[in-house]
Amino acid sequence: MIDAVRLRPVMQIARRLDVYNNPGSQACYIPGQNGFQIAATPDDHPVGWERVKITAPSPGQCRAYALVAVVEFGLRGDEITHLLLTTAAEALRELDQRNLIQRDASCYLNRPADLLWARQKTTWLFHVAGVPTPEIKIK
Repeated sequence: MIDAVRLRPVMQIARRLDVYNNPGSQACYIPGQNGFQIAATPDDHPVGWERVKITAPSPGQCRAYALVAVVEFGLRGDEITHLLLTTAAEALRELDQRNLIQRDASCYLNRPADLLWARQKTTWLFHVAGVPTPEIKIK
């Protein structure tokens, strides 16, 4: 279990690598109150996203991205006991729809390649912060 004080370095690095404010190649995080999101960028994305054209969603934004994953803190009191990971390949779904490809919406949720990539990004973030990665559960 990790308390809020030990988690602080993780969130500091996530803020430093915030896709909104950092044009660097490792910037792919969007820090939040109860976790963080992970975004794909043109040069760093899960397998299968090569066909998605990732562009900046608003003028003046620092870096183009497409949201891939949400990591929420699993809490027991004030301690983080685990992480809840969810992925949604909305950019792939939208591309398929534009190309008139119809698939069940569930095939875009928690795709194995997206989960693998998001797990790697999550584990790396905790490693760089010097904090053990809590168990990652799929939501």
